[in-house]
Amino acid sequence: MCCICPGFADRSATEQFLAATWKLAWPQPLVIWEATYQSDRVLEALRAIDPQRAIGLIGFSAGVVAALGAAQAWQRRGGRVRAVFAWDGWGVALPGGLPIYRFSHDRWTHHSSAWLGAGRAQFWADPPLSHQAFWRSPDRAWGWWSMPDRAPSRTTAAAMLQTYLQGWYGLGEDGAA
Repeated sequence: MCCICPGFADRSATEQFLAATWKLAWPQPLVIWEATYQSDRVLEALRAIDPQRAIGLIGFSAGVVAALGAAQAWQRRGGRVRAVFAWDGWGVALPGGLPIYRFSHDRWTHHSSAWLGAGRAQFWADPPLSHQAFWRSPDRAWGWWSMPDRAPSRTTAAAMLQTYLQGWYGLGEDGAA
C-alpha cells in the first residue's frame, strides 16, 4: 500500500505526478487530499489497513510533515514502513528509524536541507526547476541520484522513484516474495 500526501498541491498537479510515475500494473495508491500537513488524517485513511501490511508514503511539500508523522505513528502501532519519499519538504527534519528518501527541486534546497537529515538516498534537480513543476513533471526533472556508498548518477526524479517502487511491487505489495 502506498499513500500520497500532496500537501497543498492542486489535484491536477498530483494527477500529472501519478501519470508520470505510476505503472499501470501497480496497485493504485491511496491519495489523501485533505491531509495537507496533518498525520492524523493519514492514519484515519489507513484505519482499515492491517497494521502488519507494509506501507509507503510519498509526501510533497507540506505533505512531507503528514507522511513522516503517519509513518512514525504506524511504526509505534507495530506496523511496517517500507519507505517515506520526502518530495521537496524543505525545512522538514527527517527522523531516524525510518527508510527515508529525500527529493529536492534544486541543489540549494538539497544542501540546505541535508543538515536536517539526508535520508538513505537523495535526488536534486539539475538544472533546477520550480517547486510546483518538480511535483507536476518528475519525468522531466533531470538531476542527480546520490547515495552514501557511491558516486551520484544522472537520472530523472521519476526514474529514481520508479526504481524503488519497482523493487517493492516486484516483491509483492506486502514485501513478500
